Amino acid sequence: MPSPTKILYEAKKPRPGTVIFTSATSFAIVASAFWVPLAFAWSARRIVSMDEKNSDEEEALERKKTERKKKKRRAIGIFILCAILAWMPIRRWRWLHQLSVWDIWFEHLQVKVIGEEPPRRQLLYAIVPHGVFPFSLGFAALGHLREKIFRLERIIVANAVMWVPVLRHIAGWLGVIQADREKVSAALSSGATVAVAPGGIGEMFYPRPGCPPDHEYALLRQRKGFIRMALQHGVPLVPVYVFGSNQLLRRLPMPAIVERFSRYIQASLVVPFGRWGLPIPFPVPLLYAIGDPIDVGLPSTNPSDAQVDGLHARFCDALVDLFNKHRHEYGWGHKELRLV
Repeated sequence: MPSPTKILYEAKKPRPGTVIFTSATSFAIVASAFWVPLAFAWSARRIVSMDEKNSDEEEALERKKTERKKKKRRAIGIFILCAILAWMPIRRWRWLHQLSVWDIWFEHLQVKVIGEEPPRRQLLYAIVPHGVFPFSLGFAALGHLREKIFRLERIIVANAVMWVPVLRHIAGWLGVIQADREKVSAALSSGATVAVAPGGIGEMFYPRPGCPPDHEYALLRQRKGFIRMALQHGVPLVPVYVFGSNQLLRRLPMPAIVERFSRYIQASLVVPFGRWGLPIPFPVPLLYAIGDPIDVGLPSTNPSDAQVDGLHARFCDALVDLFNKHRHEYGWGHKELRLV
């Protein structure tokens, strides 16, 4: 008889106002790639149009002129704010990880973590799947999940994240590192525990139109960079599957060329939507299933292709086993995990 699943964390029931808070913060962060540029363009246009009106209507009433000046000052203020959001330097705020407000998000999505407690040593977590927006990767570095379970120091994000105002600020304050070989290597060399969503931007486009509804997908077949990093630094690799991650947001269907271009520029060109048609996640529960650490042996400065392929195969097998072991607990007994 199999032993009962060990629960490492289970969120409390949502408190009053949870939906309002999570909706507002999600819209501000996830949709920042849309509303910040629009606000920037609107304010610039307002400034130009008001200058033209002032020259053409020199004999207008003083009251109207005063009102236009007020509107222009507001537009200039918005323009300056957008510029600051886009280009201001960012420093890490370590206390941000520990804020209790993250519990509101965990309650809203009824976050639950199961599996064996990870050992207190340096680890490299591979969190699957990425989802349309990597909520599950980000949550692992916040609040109770970070302090008591994953003990993350860094999470790896796409370089494009640092181009998006508001989102880049949150990421910078949390101390993320970009998906750059040298930066990731430096973090692992410092002894930091790191997490990555190996499927990356490409995984955002799964499931594709026409995919069977009883299949979940992980983009892993050709993803071996994180495997090589684990071998080079001798850091155990921990598979984590997050049930529900793909269901938090959906995306508008796009031509195949958009996916190829997204991969080429390493930036997600998708239009996400969720609750009420906005970039606000559906209230789908998240179940984190943590697998056993995969030992990679001693550090190897230049691992062979055979070593990389061998560890990659072990990781893929462990991830599929992890999915199959816990899918019934999420009500997904009928589903299969496909590696693409």
